[in-house]
Amino acid sequence: MDTLKIPFTFYDFFGYLFPGFIFAISICLLFTQSIEYEKIIVFLNDFEEYKYILFLIIIIISYSLGHVVSSLGSWLFEKMLIGKWLNYPSDNLFKENNEKGLFSSYRRNYSEEFREAFNENFEEKFGDFKNYDKFMLCFTYIKEKCPNTFSRLNVFISLYDFSRNSAMSLLILAFVTILKGNLLFSLLLIGLTLLFFTRYLKFFRIYGDEVFRSFYVYTKK
Repeated sequence: MDTLKIPFTFYDFFGYLFPGFIFAISICLLFTQSIEYEKIIVFLNDFEEYKYILFLIIIIISYSLGHVVSSLGSWLFEKMLIGKWLNYPSDNLFKENNEKGLFSSYRRNYSEEFREAFNENFEEKFGDFKNYDKFMLCFTYIKEKCPNTFSRLNVFISLYDFSRNSAMSLLILAFVTILKGNLLFSLLLIGLTLLFFTRYLKFFRIYGDEVFRSFYVYTKK
């Protein structure tokens, strides 16, 4: 049997590079006084002959900081906001009633007919499990039996990782600009944070939905 390969894609790299670069800017703004900006420009000009090496170093640092941002975003958005308030897609999709209010599209559930049909089909295959275990069993089945669908799932993972990491880095930058007294710019950054956060929720829900619907379709063949 061939070993399943999960390729490292452009999305994976850029999903850490851009947020890490924003985080690096935040650190510079936080610990640098405005009168020191000219000194930084002079310092960079001194490295004109080694600009490609400097560029490579910036990329490496930004990518590394992107992993720090990813950990912070996972804790704040996924474990705190979703885990304690919005709930995971595996729970929202199978609840009986829709919840109105903020982010209601993310909390939208399956129809009663599909929930009943899916649960009956799932229990025939694996038995009765809670929602998280149900999701993991469906995901494992798709990974082993449906490589094309699994490749598409990896795209969704990259997209919601990028959106979550970008939201976290912009939120940090917004906080720094507030400390620096630039309230107008911080409001713009908070708006961008909300934009990327809603994109994160969208792709997170699509990812869970894709797992469950794909499982249902493939097991009904």
